[in-house]
Amino acid sequence: MDKAERILRSHLAKYGCEVELGTTLSTFKQDEDRVTATLVKSLDGEEHTEEVVADWLIGADGARGVTRKTLGLSFLGETRQDQNLVIGDLHVKGLSTSVQAPKTSRSSRKLRADY
Repeated sequence: MDKAERILRSHLAKYGCEVELGTTLSTFKQDEDRVTATLVKSLDGEEHTEEVVADWLIGADGARGVTRKTLGLSFLGETRQDQNLVIGDLHVKGLSTSVQAPKTSRSSRKLRADY
């Protein structure tokens, strides 16, 4: 686990949240009081479903995600496959960290990685 992930997980833990890898939202239904989400969990090549009941659901799965489709919401914008955000802890010998990007962040560097 890298430094950025440790920071994110520690902040989530303060609010009783836990990150579950290998878990996908399949669908959900809501009523006046709660949301029931159906999750698909993958572990060691096996998949099983689980229902989770919560007061609310945050749909952060993007314009083409299950949340928007289930709610029947349209998306008037565009999705861009050529724009991504990558966060990582990189230690590259000889790479200067003194580049400043005014009005965006303390330090910004665009790197190309072919993987």
